Amino acid sequence: MDGKRVPAWSVYAVVLACLALGAALTASVDLEALRTQPAALRTGWELKLPVNRWIEMPVTLGPAPPFRWSHSGSVYDQSRDSLILFGADEHLVSFDNAIYELRLRDLRWIGHQPPSPPYAMRTDAKGRRVAGLQQLQPWPMHIYDAMIYDLSADSVMVFSGAKHSFVPAPGAQTDPAWTYALENRQWRMAPELQDGLPNFFAAGAVYDPLRNTVIAYSSTAVATPFVRLGGEDELPRIGVWELGPDRREWQLATSETHHWGWFNAEFDSRHGVMLVFGRPLGAGDVWVYKPGSVPGQRGEWQRRSPGGDLCPAGGGHYFPAAYDSSRGMTLVLPPDVAGWRNITCLYDYGRDRWLRIEGADLPPLEINYTLVYSPKLDVFVLVSGSFFESEPTRVWALRLGR
Repeated sequence: MDGKRVPAWSVYAVVLACLALGAALTASVDLEALRTQPAALRTGWELKLPVNRWIEMPVTLGPAPPFRWSHSGSVYDQSRDSLILFGADEHLVSFDNAIYELRLRDLRWIGHQPPSPPYAMRTDAKGRRVAGLQQLQPWPMHIYDAMIYDLSADSVMVFSGAKHSFVPAPGAQTDPAWTYALENRQWRMAPELQDGLPNFFAAGAVYDPLRNTVIAYSSTAVATPFVRLGGEDELPRIGVWELGPDRREWQLATSETHHWGWFNAEFDSRHGVMLVFGRPLGAGDVWVYKPGSVPGQRGEWQRRSPGGDLCPAGGGHYFPAAYDSSRGMTLVLPPDVAGWRNITCLYDYGRDRWLRIEGADLPPLEINYTLVYSPKLDVFVLVSGSFFESEPTRVWALRLGR
């Protein structure tokens, strides 16, 4: 070495070359074997994936959801190494309020309970929208990115509401927050919204393991090019809110917002920041929120314009994202409208650069918040499909090269 600094772009060129070489040397997964093997023999399927390519997986075990509803959400269940799927499209199209679990080790769908019938949708004595017959369930609702897995309580927490539902019901029709205990598969209305404000809608929620705190970001009150429906204009719970370790009461950290809604938020635990992907931004720009030291303390927003590859090339309001805790990077699948596809990119917060994974394109995705990363398998798993496009539920897997 002559003492000169190596340009950052050359480092990324080497990384891309290594990724491409890994893809060429790795054997493809035998999809037919996965279709026919007993479940016990399916373990280890992730090691046979070619690197840096999305592979559609034949998930033939268990009752798969008939469709992946466009506004449904997902979380990664660390205890079971599973993807948890929940949410509906409302608008008198979907009344599916069941939890579906995709167990990753053997690629099996597990239905936790059947959807409750539409006639069970009602309001309780406090005017809260509830459903279910023998067991309490939430109304079918848009989830967007407002759902997290709470490892400390082994539960799924949902922070949304049935704001686009046209089902009539008496009462005030307020939307509680919901918590789903995975151990006994029971819903309860928690945490209580003690400040009297409605629940979130079209929001993003992340879990901050460094402070054992839930962060929710809602920004639907700012100017939007979309037609406002239902109760969207009645939502005053806007800004960055935090739910501390006791999970009892939301605290407003800041009312500062920078989006229209319909975005995706991920928490980068290596750097202790929330990353928000989606418009209105320039192509490839990212908003970063650095939280305060204690729940409820005001944090700091920063707009970044990363270098590297052009990602997201086509912008877009809503596209999948998942944080890779092994590499300390975030994978996003932004739409390339001109190319009629979704591309695959990694955002490296530490270097503030985009890296596009060439050859890892996908067919066009609808609104999608159903991408997770499994650190146990070192694999990304995406659920796609669309009722409106008559496309059944599909499962895709991606293994990155090291």
